[in-house]
Amino acid sequence: MTKNVSVKQIKNANELKDEIDNHDKYILFIYADWCGHCKYMKPDMEKFKKQSIKKIGSVFIGCIEDTIIKKYPEISDIISKKLKKNVEGYPTIIYGKKGDDPKELSGERNLKNFNNILSELCKQSGGKKSLLSLFRKKRTKKRKKRKKRKTRKKRKKRKTRKKEKIEL
Repeated sequence: MTKNVSVKQIKNANELKDEIDNHDKYILFIYADWCGHCKYMKPDMEKFKKQSIKKIGSVFIGCIEDTIIKKYPEISDIISKKLKKNVEGYPTIIYGKKGDDPKELSGERNLKNFNNILSELCKQSGGKKSLLSLFRKKRTKKRKKRKKRKTRKKRKKRKTRKKEKIEL
């Protein structure tokens, strides 16, 4: 049975611990509403969350707001002890696979990089792909076939035109 990607807004330390324990892979968005960089990243993060729900894989995407971390300091303990990472600034995006050392996104915080992280995590699991990516492959194959047919037709037309010119 395939599992869809799980997206959740973390509200306490137990939720975070349970979700990380129940999933093979994870992506954590740690942000603050007052942070300018976070405000800039938020639209892409929301798009990514909506797109990811449709994908297949045992990946947990958790969003943790700074106020929750302040309210439940155990969340910081889980991140530092279990994931071996410290939240030193906002936004912080931590991702990884159970049993491996987690990574932190150091590049731009945009939709393209978020999708790259997700596809990297899915490749680690033996190449599980989303239905959307399989559909895209099929669609590109069909486009290539159509393009080949069109070029063949164009060649035939050119040949017939050349023959007609020669005959005149």
